[in-house]
Amino acid sequence: MRALNTNIMIFSVFQKGVSKELNTSRHNAVLQSLKRSNTPCIELQGKYDGNEELSILVEGFEHRQDVEYFCREYSQECYLESYNDRATSLVYPDGRRQPIGTLTNVSESEAKASIGYSFNPISEQYFITK
Repeated sequence: MRALNTNIMIFSVFQKGVSKELNTSRHNAVLQSLKRSNTPCIELQGKYDGNEELSILVEGFEHRQDVEYFCREYSQECYLESYNDRATSLVYPDGRRQPIGTLTNVSESEAKASIGYSFNPISEQYFITK
């Protein structure tokens, strides 16, 4: 039997209409805050809704409160949650969940052809939802 993956959440604090420098500074501050609190997380590169941005992957739904706090703090419309079987949903501030498919490892060209993807520079893997 194949081992199940870890439950994860992916979010970004990037905002439209804010300079790349300020978005990057805010991202770095949030990432450092999570690391200081020993929250298991990694930085991802990617694209959301056609815009390139950095995001943060947090392992384990037990850290949901932290993710929701930063999403509220930076007026994010949603964050992505992916269960250990990789069933994936967008989670909105009102608690509504919108299933969007399965988080899937894909080639760089397939990822970059989509409107949104995540790239893990540690494993050098691209992910999209299908």
